[in-house]
Amino acid sequence: MGKLYLYWDPPCANAMSSSALDFVTGTLMEDKAEVQQMRLHPEARNWPKFLRTKTGISAMFAHSIFPKTAYPDLAIYAQALPDIEDFLSFVNDLFSYYKEELAGEDTNYVAIRAKVSANPPLRVVSDLVDEVTRYHEDILAMLSDHPQAVRRWREFVQSYLGFHLSVSRYRLSELGF
Repeated sequence: MGKLYLYWDPPCANAMSSSALDFVTGTLMEDKAEVQQMRLHPEARNWPKFLRTKTGISAMFAHSIFPKTAYPDLAIYAQALPDIEDFLSFVNDLFSYYKEELAGEDTNYVAIRAKVSANPPLRVVSDLVDEVTRYHEDILAMLSDHPQAVRRWREFVQSYLGFHLSVSRYRLSELGF
C-alpha cells in the first residue's frame, strides 16, 4: 500500500488504505453468526449503509479515479467523493441483487435495508435506482467546472458499468444484458 502515495495525493492514498482495512473489518463483522442473526432494530437506519461502507471498498475505487499526475488539485473532485463512493456501492448492489435474490441471500445491503425500513426489497431497488441517478447527476454538476474531470468520471462510469455487465458472476445475461 505504500506505493499508493506515488500515484495519488496523500489524503487519497490514506483513504484507499483505510478502505482496504475497513473491508477486512467489515467482512469479519459481516461473517460473524451473531451479526447475521441479530434482530434488526427499526431505528438502526444507518446500519445497512455502515456495513455496506465497510465491506464495499468503494472509497478505494472512488479515490483511484483521479491520480495526482492528472489531477494535482484535490479541490477539483474532493466534494464529489462521498457521492462517488455511494454511487459505486449502490450500483454494485443493484447489479448484485439478481444473483443474491436467486441464491436466497438475506444479509446483503438490499435485504438489510428492506428489513430496517420495513419496505419490500423491490422498493429498495427502485429507491437505489433513483439515488444512483441523483448521485451521478450531482457528481457531474460538482465536476462541471473541470471538463477533464467530467470526462474522466464518465469514462470511469462506463468502465465500471461495463465490468459489471460483462462478469458472469452477476448472472445478468439471464436478464438479457
